[in-house]
Amino acid sequence: MELKIRNVDAGAVARIDEVAKKKGMSRNQYLKVYIENLAVLGELKAMENKYELLLNKISKIIENNTDELERIREFIGWHNA
Repeated sequence: MELKIRNVDAGAVARIDEVAKKKGMSRNQYLKVYIENLAVLGELKAMENKYELLLNKISKIIENNTDELERIREFIGWHNA
């Protein structure tokens, strides 16, 4: 599919060309990869947020389990003494 962008600042185009050249890419290749990455960025951010929530939940569960195991250890130690 073809995409055409008009009225882009010359300085911005020069910077894009510079970055593309450093990466060993043409302007077209660089912008193609950049736009394709941009298209999935929202999905990746949503997945990252879900992953962070999951990690927080798991962390809280582990903390609760640790507290409960400590109470059990103290209870067993108290009754065996």
